[in-house]
Amino acid sequence: MLEEGKFWLEKKCKLLLNIFFCFILSSFSSDTKINEISKFLSDITSLSSEFVQIDSNGNSETGMIFMQKPGKLRVEYTQPNPNLIISDNRKLVHINKKIPYINVYKMSDIPIKMLVSEKFLMKDYKIIDYQNQNKIVEIELKEKENQKLESIRLIFEEKPLILKKWIVKDGTGTQTVIFLKNLSLNNKLNQKLFRIEDPSKVPLGKKVY
Repeated sequence: MLEEGKFWLEKKCKLLLNIFFCFILSSFSSDTKINEISKFLSDITSLSSEFVQIDSNGNSETGMIFMQKPGKLRVEYTQPNPNLIISDNRKLVHINKKIPYINVYKMSDIPIKMLVSEKFLMKDYKIIDYQNQNKIVEIELKEKENQKLESIRLIFEEKPLILKKWIVKDGTGTQTVIFLKNLSLNNKLNQKLFRIEDPSKVPLGKKVY
């Protein structure tokens, strides 16, 4: 009876040790991948890509996105959508090329600020969720200082690690999904892409954007 009890105890101890080591290895793997993601985001100097945007109502738009550190961004939608978003690292503007008009916002209002900030530091973000399965890595981050933005979820393919899409949630829970296609990283971009001119003040007949 004593031997049976001893055998049962040893079996349980081995099971607990296996669970413990599996947990440790899993945590180590997660930390390693998170560090890899952090390095990936830090190493980006510029980005250009075609994109498909899907809003919470299922409406889709296409266009091109260009980014350059620090703080430069251009989101140009495919015609007939007249909207254009530009940041020159001093201000963020929304331009309607059809009306025309221009709205100016703070740089802090860029929802993908982590991609255009001069330095990406994981400590500036709270990790809401992390998943790694079927060669797809997902990490959801919330900026600690930006209360307007609920979170941004980055989705990567593994081996090599490459950004495929992101999902932005604002403070109201509204969700916007951006799918990237033909992504190009760290290439030289034409600085005219990030030049801001008020279309309402441009002489008639002169094409600005």
